[in-house]
Amino acid sequence: MTEAQRPRVGIAFSGGAVRGFAHLGVWEELACRGFTPCCTAGTSAGSIVAALIAAQVPIDAIWRKAEEIKWRRMLHVVPPTRLGLFSLDPLAEFLEELMGGPKTFDELPLPFACVAFDLEREEPVILREGPVAKAVQASCSVPGVFAPVEWEGRLLVDGGVVRNLPVGLLFDLGAERAVAVDVIPARGTPHRPKTPLGVALDALYNMMRVNHEGDRADVVITPDVRSFSFYRIGQRHALAQRGREAAIRAWDEVAQLLTGAREP
Repeated sequence: MTEAQRPRVGIAFSGGAVRGFAHLGVWEELACRGFTPCCTAGTSAGSIVAALIAAQVPIDAIWRKAEEIKWRRMLHVVPPTRLGLFSLDPLAEFLEELMGGPKTFDELPLPFACVAFDLEREEPVILREGPVAKAVQASCSVPGVFAPVEWEGRLLVDGGVVRNLPVGLLFDLGAERAVAVDVIPARGTPHRPKTPLGVALDALYNMMRVNHEGDRADVVITPDVRSFSFYRIGQRHALAQRGREAAIRAWDEVAQLLTGAREP
């Protein structure tokens, strides 16, 4: 089979807050085994990894920057008029630094799309053009916690509210087959929350679990992260390792997709 005859395989990543480090582990393992997707898509934390893959940022560069991540560096307290407790502006700056400066979607080497939710029109918004970092910020802006993002007259928040694992976007971007990575498995709350914010986040992320399109993927990679918190950044390396392990378990299925061996 020639390269032109191989199926076009895209990869989509779910939301999941700090559990997004498991996405990074999955990608690290798949990339080292030679998987190069034709396009990427993601929601919330998944949109961060999907954008970096689409920008072809090397995994070692991502990890060097990821080691610096702490909540106090990523959050800015904002006044109530911003409609959130914190701003994710530092996240946008983080992405732009990794991508070598501000990038628009049409400047990315690979097609990429992410999902946000329009609070006023009460509808999902697919972001495929304009500034990438701002789009990802919107997709990650958990309502009530992070300030919404103003986007062309819209007020956008976390897309996990409506479409937490956007596999269908891959087909819109030209994929023929799809790999999905889901970090909010069934019964995904690891323990009783200890703070009001913890209650809100656990409830929100468990509601997001029903808003996904895993059944549209040819392969779903589900890292074993149920025992991990959604918001403890210190778990990054353990989460990434769970991602690597899940990618290894799924590799035979992914390899079949890449060679076109899997039945339609």
